[in-house]
Amino acid sequence: WMGDNSSWWEHLELTMPQLMNMGLSGVPFVGTHVGGFFGNASGELFARWMQLGVLTPFCRGHSHAETERHEPWVWGEQIEAICREYMQLRYRLLPYIYSLFWQATQSGAPVLRPLLFHFSDDPGTYQIHDQVMLGPNLMAAPVYHPGRTYRSVSLPRGTWYDWWTDEALGADDRPTPMLADAPLERLPLYARAGAIIPHGPAMAHTGARPLDALTLD
Repeated sequence: WMGDNSSWWEHLELTMPQLMNMGLSGVPFVGTHVGGFFGNASGELFARWMQLGVLTPFCRGHSHAETERHEPWVWGEQIEAICREYMQLRYRLLPYIYSLFWQATQSGAPVLRPLLFHFSDDPGTYQIHDQVMLGPNLMAAPVYHPGRTYRSVSLPRGTWYDWWTDEALGADDRPTPMLADAPLERLPLYARAGAIIPHGPAMAHTGARPLDALTLD
C-alpha cells in the first residue's frame, strides 16, 4: 500500500512507477487506493483507475470517510459496467497472478515489472514508465489523462496479440510504436506470442467456485 493518495489524475499517473519501483526493491505485494483516498473521483477517473488497479498485486478501492461515495455504481450504469468487466478480468486472471506470486517467493521477481526487466537490451525501454508487464507475458498501457480515447504504445520486439481482438501486432526484429485505441471502456492490453495464460472463471469472490478447471490461452 503506497500511502494515502488523492483523487487526482496526477496521482493515477504516479501509480505505476511507484509500484514497479517497489517490486524491483523486493516488495511484490503492492497497490494503491483505487480512485484515490482523499477527494472526490469522477466516474472517468475511477474507471481508468480500476482498469489499472485490477492488474496490481494488491487491489482495493476505498476512500476517506468524509469524501463522496466511491462505489462503482455511484456514477451510473456505464461506469458500473466497466468496473464489473475489469473486476471479472482480475478474477479470471487469478491463476496467472497466483503463479507470479509463487515466482516472487522463489526468485524475487516482481509481479509488476517495467519493460526493461524483460527487454534490457532495448535502450528505449529504460525510458518507458507508463506501460507495465504483468509477469513475462502480459503488457498493459493504462490511460492516465482525462478525455483520452487513444494513447501511444511501444510494443517490444516480437509478436503481441491484442487481448480484446486477438489481432497480431509487432515485429520480430524491432520495437513497434503504435497508436492504440483506448475508449473509456478499453484498457490497451497485450499478450506475448507463444505465452500460455492460465485463467479461471469470473466470480464474485475467490470462494465462489473451485479453480481446479483452468483455461489455457
